[in-house]
Amino acid sequence: MDLSPEDAQKFWPIYNQYAAELRQARQYAQRNNQSEIELDEVTLGIRKKYNSQFTQVLPPEKVNAFFKSEKEFGVFVQKEMERR
Repeated sequence: MDLSPEDAQKFWPIYNQYAAELRQARQYAQRNNQSEIELDEVTLGIRKKYNSQFTQVLPPEKVNAFFKSEKEFGVFVQKEMERR
């Protein structure tokens, strides 16, 4: 993402909260046999919530690049798991 030291100092604490919230949502969904669609809705809500927080510390272009990269990485991991 090519963050300056100042941007990184602001971004990473928010990202850590974001990642923890996503992890909790996945764990909850797994424990409670939530459907994939329900988990997607919760995940989208979390992404929207943090989008506004990320745009307070980074330009919108960088935030968009972050979400795009995150999505592409998820697809890569899924394909790699299927391959194995």
